[in-house]
Amino acid sequence: GFFAGSGAGGGYARRRLTAAQIGASQAVTIGAGGTAGDTTSTTGGAGGTTSFGALLSATGGSGGYRGYSGGITVTGQLGGIGSGGDINIRGQCGSGNSNTCPLGQGGSSVLGGGGAPSPQNSGDLPIAGGNYGGGGGGGAAYAGAAGAPGVIIVTEFY
Repeated sequence: GFFAGSGAGGGYARRRLTAAQIGASQAVTIGAGGTAGDTTSTTGGAGGTTSFGALLSATGGSGGYRGYSGGITVTGQLGGIGSGGDINIRGQCGSGNSNTCPLGQGGSSVLGGGGAPSPQNSGDLPIAGGNYGGGGGGGAAYAGAAGAPGVIIVTEFY
């Protein structure tokens, strides 16, 4: 039967900036969590990009793949990528039918765990991604869950 695969985790970027580098202001964009796929026809949507002006950004993870149980690939389920940071980390991949991405569990980000899947015939629905960038869980007989949104954390030093 059909299943809704889990989404991948969002990327992470961290950088120490001086007040001069930041300037008077920076535009802040918080990427939305990826939309849930379903078991009939829709692949889940990718998470949005979170950015701090042009200084730092992190893309959301790819949406969960909709397919047949036992016959999917991991194509298009890569974790998001951080860029512009002193530290840039890719999010964990979403579900797939392979040893590298087991079916169901949403991909984790540095700041949030992936959502739990719904076990086949359990009656339990999949769980949305955890805090900040976690991918939504997949569903063996149910629609997948949505991913979590991004976050910007600014710490000012005196």
